[in-house]
Amino acid sequence: MAEQYQIWAREIGKKDKTVDLAAEVSKAARAGNDFLCQQAMNLFITAYGAEAGNLALKILPFGGLYLAGGIAPKILPLLQQGNFIKAFCSKGRMRPLLEKVPMCVILNPKVGLIGAALQGVKESIRTVS
Repeated sequence: MAEQYQIWAREIGKKDKTVDLAAEVSKAARAGNDFLCQQAMNLFITAYGAEAGNLALKILPFGGLYLAGGIAPKILPLLQQGNFIKAFCSKGRMRPLLEKVPMCVILNPKVGLIGAALQGVKESIRTVS
């Protein structure tokens, strides 16, 4: 995101550096106070949705596709604006299939640690048995 912002800033001749990091681009886009940040986030969200759609076509997650990690919860309001789902479902004749896939954003930032701990417990039970 930050790279795309910098490219567009150079293209329009914007000299002053208002944003350096992807987190700041995201923050400014959510606040709606920087046009380039909004455009960069729009591009990111569209690409994110399109790639999530590609993954869904590969694995057919009819029980749901879960977005985890640090980015999705932070940009949830932007994801809910529609461009993500539009890009997710824009797969031609596969659209009806993808429209049936439930989409969830995991909000717990420790989900990876919880999963690792659960797996560790399962492994230790197998070893003892």
